[in-house]
Amino acid sequence: MADAVRLPLAEPVALEGSREWIWVADRPSQSLKAFRAEDAGAVRSLQLSGPPVALAAANGLICAGLASGDIVAIEEDSGRELWRNAAFRGAMQLRSGGGLVWATEPDGGSLLAFDRSGPVARVPAQGLSAFAPANGRVLWLSKDGVLVACDLIGKTPKTEVMPQPFAAGATVCCANALWFSVTNGLLMVDLLSLQPRSVLTAPEGPVPHLICRDGKLAGGSSTVFILNPMTDMSVHVLGVRPQSPLRGIAATATKLWALESADPVVHIADFT
Repeated sequence: MADAVRLPLAEPVALEGSREWIWVADRPSQSLKAFRAEDAGAVRSLQLSGPPVALAAANGLICAGLASGDIVAIEEDSGRELWRNAAFRGAMQLRSGGGLVWATEPDGGSLLAFDRSGPVARVPAQGLSAFAPANGRVLWLSKDGVLVACDLIGKTPKTEVMPQPFAAGATVCCANALWFSVTNGLLMVDLLSLQPRSVLTAPEGPVPHLICRDGKLAGGSSTVFILNPMTDMSVHVLGVRPQSPLRGIAATATKLWALESADPVVHIADFT
């Protein structure tokens, strides 16, 4: 069973795991809060200049997307603001992978990559429906079922038409594969050929949340399930029983957090 903890926050909107802490973005207080992953003990609070809407972390870099459309980069160890970029008009998605933070907005038509110095790449992504960062590149699925792999060194993007249309939820790169949440399953796609390889049975899907940490995958909405492809190709359900659909999932190397949407309640479980 997982432990359920009520956070001292009014409206947490996003969460992200870093090296040892779980960061949570709280909209009413316009702040980022860091908690110990094992017991939700408060560690640090950082004030933002506006309400947050998205959050991502990579290699000691914390990026918060604000309702204004700005992205603010913060050094995790010091809490110092590194840069600010007026990237979008409002709503956005932030994802981390390969040491970078990637960002897009709904129907924005492009993906932006950031590191500690600021923007490093802009990738055209017209018709994007889902995306997942990988080492040195990003993969995205178009609304008409074309999978595209783009790198950061200017090579021609590799494309592959998916053989069958599918309703895709969240997607993530994990354990040398690309994973899509599909109807009651996880679709595994080869990162090199972009060919579908297999579908694993999952307790629900498509789900809006998939994450990867140290080669282990976790996802869910009304449940939380995990997969460690390096040791076992079976999906396992954790003892998490949320009372409302999950707003997000985050993890450190050893602990997983599942945040409810109706109340500021997180379920903390082992992630091994």
